[in-house]
Amino acid sequence: MISWYILLVYQLITKSKKMKKLLILVSGCFIAIQIFGQQERKVAFYLNFQVNNSIYDRIQHNSRGFGPGLEILLNTNSKFKPKLEFNWDIFSVTDVMVSTIDGKELVKKTKVPTIFIGTSYHPLNKLYFTFTLGPSFIRSDVYLGIKPCIGFYFAKKQRFTAKLSLTNIFQRDEASKEPFGYMSLGIGIKLF
Repeated sequence: MISWYILLVYQLITKSKKMKKLLILVSGCFIAIQIFGQQERKVAFYLNFQVNNSIYDRIQHNSRGFGPGLEILLNTNSKFKPKLEFNWDIFSVTDVMVSTIDGKELVKKTKVPTIFIGTSYHPLNKLYFTFTLGPSFIRSDVYLGIKPCIGFYFAKKQRFTAKLSLTNIFQRDEASKEPFGYMSLGIGIKLF
C-alpha cells in the first residue's frame, strides 16, 4: 500500500519539469548530506556559556558574572589538539567608587573579553585538559591572561561538554600590582 502511494506521488511530481528538477535537487542534497556526514570534520566549533566567580581581585565588588564563548578545536590524530577560544565575560559591578590612598581610581571590570590560544590534551575519549593564554581586554587596556581548564564530554560523540577553569589576568597597572582571577563553570554544545 505504501509503495503504491509513493509511486503515485512520484508520478504526480515528475509530470512537471520544475518538479523533476526540484526532486533531483532535493535527492542530491539528501545523498550529499549522508555521504559527507560520515567523515569527521577537521575543525570542531563549540558554543559555550559560563558562570564566573572572582576568587581574587583588588576590588571585591566584582564578585560574579557570566558570559558566552566560542571554542575552535583542530582535530588531529594525536592526543594534543590546538585550540582557539573567544570569551566575553560580564561581571556585576556596584556603583561604589574605589580609589587608592593617592586618589587613583581602581578600574572596575564590567566586561572582560578574552582571546586565548593554546593546546588541549585528551588522555581519554571523554576527558580533556587545556592550557591557553592570550590577551584580555579591560576597558582600553590589554593584559596577559592564562587559563588552565579541566573538562569532560557527556558522550563519545563529544556533542556536549562541561568544564571548570581558572582565568588569571596579570593586571599590573600603576594603582595596584595585584592580578585578577576568576573560576568559571561552563557548558558547551558542538555546533559542527
